[in-house]
Amino acid sequence: MKLDSELLSITVLMDDSDNSVREAVIERLIARGEEALSVLEQFVTENQLNISAHQQLISEVRERMAFNKFLNYLNSQDHPLIDGLVLLTKCVDPQWDERNFLFVVSEMSDDIIKEFSDDNTDFEKLNIFNYCFFKRFGFNISLTDASEEWREIDKVIEKRDGSSITVSIIYFLLARSVGVEIHPLCFSGGLIPVFTDEKGKLLFYLNLFKGGELLVTKNFDDILRDRGIDFNFNFVKIEEDLALVTIYAELLNLSLEGEKLKRIEKIVALFDGKRYLNP
Repeated sequence: MKLDSELLSITVLMDDSDNSVREAVIERLIARGEEALSVLEQFVTENQLNISAHQQLISEVRERMAFNKFLNYLNSQDHPLIDGLVLLTKCVDPQWDERNFLFVVSEMSDDIIKEFSDDNTDFEKLNIFNYCFFKRFGFNISLTDASEEWREIDKVIEKRDGSSITVSIIYFLLARSVGVEIHPLCFSGGLIPVFTDEKGKLLFYLNLFKGGELLVTKNFDDILRDRGIDFNFNFVKIEEDLALVTIYAELLNLSLEGEKLKRIEKIVALFDGKRYLNP
C-alpha cells in the first residue's frame, strides 16, 4: 500500500490541537487498519514530520485497536487460547510483532506431531507430548519468577524457563495445537492440568514440576500437603480456555509497571470480577 490522499491529509490533521479533530483522526486510522497505519508511520519517520507527537498518536491508535480486538474476542462465542494470548499481549505492548511467537509455536507443534502415529492412544500421545515439552524443548519452571521476564509468554517461550503459571499456559497452548486433550482444573490461587476420558471423567493430574508426571488423587493430595497448600476439591472446577487467558492477565497484573500496568488493568477489568489467582 502507498500513501494515498486521505493519509496525506491525515498527516496535516495530526498536528491539530483540537481534541475533536484528534479523535476523528484516531477513529479514521482505526477504521483504516494496521496496513495504512504502517504506511503512515513510515512516511512520518522518513520526512521527519514532528516524529515524537505523531508517533504518540500512532501508538494510541495501535493501543485502541488492540483493546477493541480483545473486547471482540471476549464477546465472541469461541475463545481459542492462542488468539486470546496473542491479543492480550498486543494490548500490553501494542508495538509487539507476534510473527516470531507464532512461528515458534508452529515449529514446536510440527515437531511434536511428527512423533505421533495414527495408532497412538490419547494416553500415548500425552506421554510423547510430555517428552517433547520437557526433554526435547527443555521447558523448566523457575522458582524465581517474580519479575516480568519470567512471566511474559513471548519471553518465556524463547528462554524455555519461567514462572509456573506461564509455563503451564504454554503447555496448554502447545497441547491445543497438537490435539492433546488436557484441561485446566482451576482453584483459588492457580490451576492444575488434568487428563480426562472422552466423557470428561478426571483420570489423572499432571505435575508439571516433574515433567508432566501423572498423579492420582491420593498422590496429588500428598504433594499439596507437603507444599502447605490448602486444597479443597469441593471448590475446584474444570474450566474452558478463557480461564487460562484470565489467569495470564492476572499474572501480568502482578508484575508489570508503568504504561504496561495501566493497560493490563484495563484488560483485567473486562473479566467482570472473575478471578483465579486473587479471588
